[in-house]
Amino acid sequence: MLVRTLSVSLLLLFSAIAQGRDRKTAVAGSSNHRELPEVMISANKRNLLHILAYVREYSTLTNYSDTVFMFREKMVDYMLPPDSKFRYRGWRTPRLISSRSYYRFTDHNGLDSVSDRCNHHFSWSDWIGIPPTSPVPDALLPDGSSNETVMGRYEATETWFRDNDHVQLSVNVLADTTARKWAPGISNFFSDDIDFGRFILRFDYRNVLGNILQPLDLNAYSFEIQTKGRGHNMFMFHRNGQSFDVSTTAEVYILDKEFLSTKDAKKWEHIASSGLPVDIYEPASAPDLDPDIAMLVERVNHIDHDSIRLGLPTDKHIGHRPVVKRNAGQQILQRLKSMFGLDYVNANRKWNRQWKDFRKERMRRNDNSRDN
Repeated sequence: MLVRTLSVSLLLLFSAIAQGRDRKTAVAGSSNHRELPEVMISANKRNLLHILAYVREYSTLTNYSDTVFMFREKMVDYMLPPDSKFRYRGWRTPRLISSRSYYRFTDHNGLDSVSDRCNHHFSWSDWIGIPPTSPVPDALLPDGSSNETVMGRYEATETWFRDNDHVQLSVNVLADTTARKWAPGISNFFSDDIDFGRFILRFDYRNVLGNILQPLDLNAYSFEIQTKGRGHNMFMFHRNGQSFDVSTTAEVYILDKEFLSTKDAKKWEHIASSGLPVDIYEPASAPDLDPDIAMLVERVNHIDHDSIRLGLPTDKHIGHRPVVKRNAGQQILQRLKSMFGLDYVNANRKWNRQWKDFRKERMRRNDNSRDN
């Protein structure tokens, strides 16, 4: 009885499948058949490209007698909109997330000291960011190996090399003004009183399928910059008329790329200002540090900051302030001053007077040092 029931059920199933097949054939053969276009449904728009990178930087500041060398490791990020018309602008130059700095100070007397802090900012790395989208020269074949050289006004400004989907580009920014498009963040400095002696950019792109270089394909980049007069009108950390040179060499390794929505991009925007510690991740592709740099890092890491701070003389105005006992009348007068704000007025007057005295003293010292 059970076998017979199963046989009847199978016959009914095969009959229904056959009727459905015949119905589809009839509909497909009729003149009213219409094919609908494909529709792509996206639950969340992710238009912003967020890039996380690791940076090694070597910068040197040199004048007639002193030299300051800096090695710095840092984590930076970039937020790139799809085009210039996008409402959220993001940032194309590297934004600092976390860093470790190592300084070495030397002078003409042979003094050599190290530190992890310096009051002077003389680096160019903050203005070299992700280059814009650019076409690949037609001479570079998508299959196989090929190269191309683009001449500037006096010498080669762009040197291209392609090996299938791997594209390398070297740019001499000083060879022609058109090469400044590869470093738009630093273009305004060419109009200042800064003399550029060397400016070389190198880019490494991977997985380039078409004839367009996109930020999504960028794997790493590096640059070398040598200038005279860096910081004269920006930071005023040296005296007028004093000649000095600045050089910066940096290597940037792309760690991660991700498309984000505008809401998520705004969350990333507040990470750097949140004060939360962020680890520095060194990529496996980065080479080992030079022995001299490794020695500098070791010397700085062994600085005992607590003993140095304890060895400084204590400010007598803070650590040895005498305790003055007030009588009843002085205590009542102090309370009245607090109630009517007289202490606040007197404190502002005292602060303004001290600030004027400080400015006059600094101006006098600067005049004396300039005359000498």
